Amino acid sequence: MRKMARIIIYWCFCSAVLLLGIIYTTYLLGKTFWTNPQIQYKTAHSEERQDANVQNIFDDHINDFIVVSIPSTTDNLTSKNVVNTNIKASKTVLIADHETKNNIALKIASKTLMENNFVYVSEIMKTDIPAQQKLKQQPQTISDKYTTESTLLPIRPKMYLNDLPLEMGFQPYVDVEFPTVESDTPRIPHNIHQIWIRVPDSSSTPDMSVPDTFVNYMVTFPKFNPNWAYYFWTYNTSRKLLQDRHPGLLHFFDNTTQMVVKADLMRYVILYEFGGLYADVDTTCLRPLDIVSKKYSCILVLAPFEHAAMWLNGPYQICNGEIFCRAKHPFLKYVLNTIANLKDAGKDAGKDAGKDALVIGPEFFTGQYRLYNNISKEDEYRIDLFADIGTPYFYKGERSVTGDDGIFIGNTRYFLDQPHPSLRQGIKKQCSNPTYQSSVRQRMCAVVKKLGFDRNPGKFTFLTHAYSFSFSAAAQKQTKTYIQIENIIPKYNVYDIQTGLVKTVYRSNFSLARRS
Repeated sequence: MRKMARIIIYWCFCSAVLLLGIIYTTYLLGKTFWTNPQIQYKTAHSEERQDANVQNIFDDHINDFIVVSIPSTTDNLTSKNVVNTNIKASKTVLIADHETKNNIALKIASKTLMENNFVYVSEIMKTDIPAQQKLKQQPQTISDKYTTESTLLPIRPKMYLNDLPLEMGFQPYVDVEFPTVESDTPRIPHNIHQIWIRVPDSSSTPDMSVPDTFVNYMVTFPKFNPNWAYYFWTYNTSRKLLQDRHPGLLHFFDNTTQMVVKADLMRYVILYEFGGLYADVDTTCLRPLDIVSKKYSCILVLAPFEHAAMWLNGPYQICNGEIFCRAKHPFLKYVLNTIANLKDAGKDAGKDAGKDALVIGPEFFTGQYRLYNNISKEDEYRIDLFADIGTPYFYKGERSVTGDDGIFIGNTRYFLDQPHPSLRQGIKKQCSNPTYQSSVRQRMCAVVKKLGFDRNPGKFTFLTHAYSFSFSAAAQKQTKTYIQIENIIPKYNVYDIQTGLVKTVYRSNFSLARRS
């Protein structure tokens, strides 16, 4: 009995010693925790940082894929609407599986219903983003007079066109006013430039004239833009401008055998020197262009996506038939330097290049845009889904679109949305047998199925293009009746081949020379 009591006492003593040891160890650890700032900070903010990480992602997408509304307007042609983002609009942005450290799944959904005053972006069912590509913040801000506030630039995970459902197409469907700002000073000057180049011959056709098939298109520009200056350029005035200001390009101009190549060169030169809008003579203006000129320093116009899919088997192509740009823009200088180097490649390079009617046309222009904005070949199919909601999805580089050297590319609904009529049967045939289609053409077929081939201009559309392809062999053989410019445009500017001055010509034959 006495032995049993000793055992119990010994066991209690050992337990007490062990308990005291645990208490003392806990005390030491606690003292270390409360006196070590790093451990204290990490522990105290661990849960907060995890929640903030999720909240940052949510905040980063709070304005993505939402319904965008504009105030109703009774007079669209004179309104000064600026697109307003309604952050309380109906939307779904769900952060799923954020407890795990391996994935962040973003599920962003919105209705596909489209109404006059709203934009609904097609549904993205799910996008899985690897942990190493979680959204982070760059230590860089954008802030200029054309943005309402400073904004941290997020480092986006790379996504590609095939990551999107086919039904989303190449861009969101928009039915809102073109983005603009309240300003009395346009960033793009109010000049309209059109070109018709024919080599002077022994015929009695005046140099300042165009085929009558283009008259109904051309008159729409002064009709809707009476306060814009209208410039008309010919073979003689174009060559004089090159001689005066870009003599290094004369070799290319003179040795190019295709008239369309001369015209392609001159549109880049003219916009670089004068700024404004260049438009092919088969372009129709549907409404005033003033608001287009206010927010951006340069605006390039996309060809309908069907063109790139069918002719290039590519995701997009930039059209050079309509270009808005300020004078002396570095992108235009970049293009002209490239063309000058074509001449430098060899003695007859300009002559050889001129045999190809598209040598410095849309495909060349698209390539120049990518090089200027440092878009690599591997990024050709890359998308930036979280950019301006109205722009096409494709990646446009990191340059600010509102900067003086920036380039904005708008939705095709604003400018060229109707595919070329010659593609109708080809698209029908292509989409009837999807077995061997490329992914780009599958996407094209999904768009045509959804929107149809024939697309009427919307109330916010500025331009349409007739795609006459006047440089084609068939068009060149057609008999033409020429109309003098003074019988089409009541007041226009020409570059005087004697003085090198810009001369304003009135229908009354009164003229006033001035320096530009």
